[in-house]
Amino acid sequence: MTFGLFLHHHIELKQTIKKSSAVTITEIAKFWLKARLPIKDHQHCPPKLEKVFDEWKLVKKNKGRTNSTTQLSKEADFVSKLDDLFDVAHVNALTSPSVLQEDKDFLLAQREKGRRGSMVGVDQALADKEKRASQRKIGEQTRRRKMEDRQQASCSSIFHQVLIQQILAQQKTVTNWTNNV
Repeated sequence: MTFGLFLHHHIELKQTIKKSSAVTITEIAKFWLKARLPIKDHQHCPPKLEKVFDEWKLVKKNKGRTNSTTQLSKEADFVSKLDDLFDVAHVNALTSPSVLQEDKDFLLAQREKGRRGSMVGVDQALADKEKRASQRKIGEQTRRRKMEDRQQASCSSIFHQVLIQQILAQQKTVTNWTNNV
């Protein structure tokens, strides 16, 4: 899928190799994010795809040599590489504690020959769990904001009361002073 998308952008849409690889990596990154797997930095992924393109050009260059066993084996090797996963997973994807074990198992299954396993729809249990966590976080923020507003209101009312007491005390002092004079 990855190399086919790259060729579509490069050959059919007449984009440069760099642009085609960048667009392709952006597109496949969406699938990796759906699988909740961290990927390498975008700057490190296009060279890997461009290397596959260079290998394809070498195989394509000698495609007329159908009698050559070397050419046939190179073509078979290249085709088998295309069947493998275009792996742009982060180096620490399998050791990272932020990646769920289920997602790690999926990555390992995809790296096997034949790539057993597939993504189908949304993991409803995980989506519900994330929704509840988000609602808890919003509720906590709301409660915190209300508490801060109450504290501000009580501080301002206390400040207001102290200010009134100071004004009254000053008026008392002034009236005492004027009565004494």
